[in-house]
Amino acid sequence: MDDGGTLYTAFKPFSDNFLYVKKLGGGNWVQVGSSASLDPIAEGNMALGTDGFPIVVYRKYNDSIVVRKFNGTDWQTVGSGPFAKGDYPRIAVNAFNVIHVVFNNKAVFPWGTSVYKFEGSAWVPLHSQYVENQQASFTDIDFDSNNNAVVCFRRESTGQMSVFRSNGSSWIPAGNTQFTPTNVFYGRLTIDNADVPYVTFSEANLNNAGSVMYLNGSSWEYLGQPGFTVDAVDYSPLVFDASNTPYIAYQNGSTKLMRYNGVQWEQVDVSPGLGGDHDLIFNQFGNPVLALTIINQNYNLTVKQLCSAVSVDQEVSVCNGNVYEIGGQQLSVAGTYQITLASQSGCDSTVNVELNILPQINSYQEITICNGESVQVGTSILTSSGLYTTVLEAVSGCDSTVTTLLNVLPLNESIQEIELCFGDAISVGTSTYNQSGTYSDVLSGINGCDSLVTTVLTVKSPINTTVTVNNLELTADQSGATYQWIDCSSMNAISGETAQNFTVTVSGDYAVEITYEGCSAISDCITLEGLGLSEEKLEFSVFPNPVVNVCTIEGARYDKIVVFDVSGRQLIEFSKDHLMKNTIDLEQLEFGQYILEITNDGILQGRVTIFKSST
Repeated sequence: MDDGGTLYTAFKPFSDNFLYVKKLGGGNWVQVGSSASLDPIAEGNMALGTDGFPIVVYRKYNDSIVVRKFNGTDWQTVGSGPFAKGDYPRIAVNAFNVIHVVFNNKAVFPWGTSVYKFEGSAWVPLHSQYVENQQASFTDIDFDSNNNAVVCFRRESTGQMSVFRSNGSSWIPAGNTQFTPTNVFYGRLTIDNADVPYVTFSEANLNNAGSVMYLNGSSWEYLGQPGFTVDAVDYSPLVFDASNTPYIAYQNGSTKLMRYNGVQWEQVDVSPGLGGDHDLIFNQFGNPVLALTIINQNYNLTVKQLCSAVSVDQEVSVCNGNVYEIGGQQLSVAGTYQITLASQSGCDSTVNVELNILPQINSYQEITICNGESVQVGTSILTSSGLYTTVLEAVSGCDSTVTTLLNVLPLNESIQEIELCFGDAISVGTSTYNQSGTYSDVLSGINGCDSLVTTVLTVKSPINTTVTVNNLELTADQSGATYQWIDCSSMNAISGETAQNFTVTVSGDYAVEITYEGCSAISDCITLEGLGLSEEKLEFSVFPNPVVNVCTIEGARYDKIVVFDVSGRQLIEFSKDHLMKNTIDLEQLEFGQYILEITNDGILQGRVTIFKSST
């Protein structure tokens, strides 16, 4: 059966032993193209591609295996003709429309089981040439939900069945091999909706009665009793309905249908009649369909849909004033009714209808929203405070009247004026500001509504933290402020030093904290060295100090003299080539305090603070 529910059947009439395919169209069986085989055949079977076209495999009397596909007009050979030699060929097509054939390969003795697939334009083995290189029979193939091939076969030496899976690169046993009793025949493989493999077969040791085994984890177990058919069987197709319940059809003089009810196999209450060779599927309506030859009608092929009595209970609710129509009847009064329906599948069913009449529904709701928001009631969009009445279709399908009292909250607006010191910042919601200006931010209010905050921000001018150095006197350039001079080594305030000017008496690092118009800032640290150090403590002397233009260095070995200002900025460098008679010329410097750093071969000899004066 294809995806549209069209039934196909393949058969070999006694008249010419060719293979033919027919499909059910418009209530009649019509032949698909000419004969599907090019020659009389010994055996064959059919599959449907995912494109909806039938494909057949058959074995000629010389054991050549051929695959043919209907192309929409007629049949054409897949590949270059017979691609193998063997028997028991079975065909299957995976979800990618790739054709696979399993068969007993007679190319090389001992005739093991092989699987070939059609790739591009040629038939190639799936993995190795043989699934198992032991003489085999009764091969079959199916696919799991991952499109991995699964095969079964009977090893001739023991008469036992084995199942192998493809893992994508090789064949691996599914559970233990040769898991059936000895001397079983007519094996068939089926994969259920949960990817569990099942195998049906007849057991010679049980008078050829039929059995079913399935893979439970890693071990094969019987499904129900061994030989549950009691009657001797040959091929017994096994299929699963939508609920994963297994059904099996078999024939022994007459064709029978059984299903497994979770505990045991039971006879289905519909007898399709006296039959021979057969096959079984479920159609799109969930009904089992049997194709069988009718023995007492010259073995003519017949396809029967097996219907059982179907009774459905249905509870229906309709709105007051409406009607419920079923099976050509219109029901408008609450009560219980029995209706017979003719199904599209051809199987009549009985529907027991319990009809309920639903009353009209009225409701009231109060809703509060923020200014600028809206609420939808039915197809109406409400944005203003008020009382509204809306007619809606309820979940039950009945109209209902909804009264809505809508309250729209007003927009919350506020203004804040803020002054900041230079370098400070303010956060409003998720925004941060550090420059003068007017800013607007939307914030979430405590009532769940947004509020608009306007911030007028004034950032004060920066404090002038420049400090002027004049010999030993430090002067803060910012006037009109309050001052506190600081010892940078400890960052502690110097007691009593709160004037704009500060005279240094001890070498060190100094800064001033300036407070102006409510804001504070600290200057950079200024280094003054050499104060309080007597000439006797140095290994060399520099004179005169203070100096007017030229000073002399005595008692020191040196090759470089560098002059720094009190902030540590390098001003002049005297190399050995520029030093004459141990003197340096400082005429270019302005009046003030400086530091001489004297080194020899990169080794510091000492630092001396000197003062440049005009006289």
